Amino acid sequence: MIQSLQDYKYYLEQDKLALGIPDNVKRPRLGTDDVWRWERLLRKREYITNCKNGLFWKIYKEWIRFRFHRSSVRLGFSIPINTFREGLYISHWGTITVNGRARIGKNCRIQEGVNIGDSRGGTDYWGQCIHMYRS
Repeated sequence: MIQSLQDYKYYLEQDKLALGIPDNVKRPRLGTDDVWRWERLLRKREYITNCKNGLFWKIYKEWIRFRFHRSSVRLGFSIPINTFREGLYISHWGTITVNGRARIGKNCRIQEGVNIGDSRGGTDYWGQCIHMYRS
């Protein structure tokens, strides 16, 4: 969970490393890095939600929430904030659904068609360095 600006930068760096983005690429390329762009929005939304207060940040938070929701719908992701730790690797856009009470460790690789949820109402805890795929 992102608690500071240092955490935010570390999460961005680890997500970029997990996705295999070269160091010389600083920003997502137009039309080719949609998943990376979405992950950056996810981390920005987590950082602003967890760390920032004040009128400006509330307005900016709503703008980021809107962009995040629009991008999530376009890519088919239903992933709430503060569920994945650093090193998230989404292999391809497509339907991915995650329960809001789920907590997944670092360096997780997830493919399209995955549904993580619990009908009992509990919290799902997943380990580190896992690969999730539909069976």
